Amino acid sequence: MTKNKITKSELFGSLSFKTLRTNPDFKEDSVREVIILPILQALGYTNDAIKKKIFNFKNLNLTE
Repeated sequence: MTKNKITKSELFGSLSFKTLRTNPDFKEDSVREVIILPILQALGYTNDAIKKKIFNFKNLNLTE
């Protein structure tokens, strides 16, 4: 197996991780789109395969 190196800038462009830590609007769904998705794509997963496996928020209701 050949290991290909990819740089942080190739994956995330000019994304500032320091800024993300202090941004209250950067939540779980943003992490999936901005951080996880580029990693999965770099590993060779296609958008269709990823979208079928990743669910956006699901509401659960508890009943007694």
